[in-house]
Amino acid sequence: MGVDARYHVTSNLYLLGATNIRMLDNAAYHSSVVKERFEGEVYVGFGFFNEKKKSTSKAKQVSRDISTKPYVRVAHGWASPSDMGDILTFKGKRDPYNNQVTSVFYGHPLTDELFGLPLDIYLSPGIAHHWNSEVQDSGTEFVTLIKAYYTINWPVKMRLGVGNGLSYIDNITYIEQSEMDKKEKRASHLMNYIDISYDLSIGSLIRKPELEDLWLGYSLHHRSAIFEASSQFGRIKGGSNYSTVYLQYHF
Repeated sequence: MGVDARYHVTSNLYLLGATNIRMLDNAAYHSSVVKERFEGEVYVGFGFFNEKKKSTSKAKQVSRDISTKPYVRVAHGWASPSDMGDILTFKGKRDPYNNQVTSVFYGHPLTDELFGLPLDIYLSPGIAHHWNSEVQDSGTEFVTLIKAYYTINWPVKMRLGVGNGLSYIDNITYIEQSEMDKKEKRASHLMNYIDISYDLSIGSLIRKPELEDLWLGYSLHHRSAIFEASSQFGRIKGGSNYSTVYLQYHF
């Protein structure tokens, strides 16, 4: 039994809240691993919905007419033992064992504006293959994230992108395991995922309008445990970084 609530803050930003109480039946309560019959839960968060000032029919029309298109992104990258800050300031080091990853992402458009700003927002699931090397076996990583792009139209079309989501890997990579071993922590298969990217429109660059939907870019593929702040990831500190190059096509 519970209550869910939603409060409009501004534009398409809403404050979300929920409180629930759960009662276990006799079969569950009498289990040897259960100590309490009642469980409580409280949740607070934020969500994005169609703007309150727009009618339902208008909102549906906006959803159909957004300028963003779906995309497919293919990337290949190389591991780095450096942290995110060093990599983004061009101080990153290459992994001496040359561990590599190849990924494919699909982008489903959600909106082309946020708080009135021209931001393209996508839901972007993906899958990544971590290649085997002399220090690790191959592994598969499953990712889902929300990705936002801001486009700059001068001197050529370029974009900055930031995404956040979750990543699950079936085989912990060497770059993560070695860091956990140093800290005497147990690695987590599930981690927070961050994607930071910069790309250029190839058609805009070579003045070919028919190729404007094809983008060449750089992306940081980052798995993180959020600095010991999350119990879901085992309250560990660390993760892995891969610098990748990609082609992304909007269709």
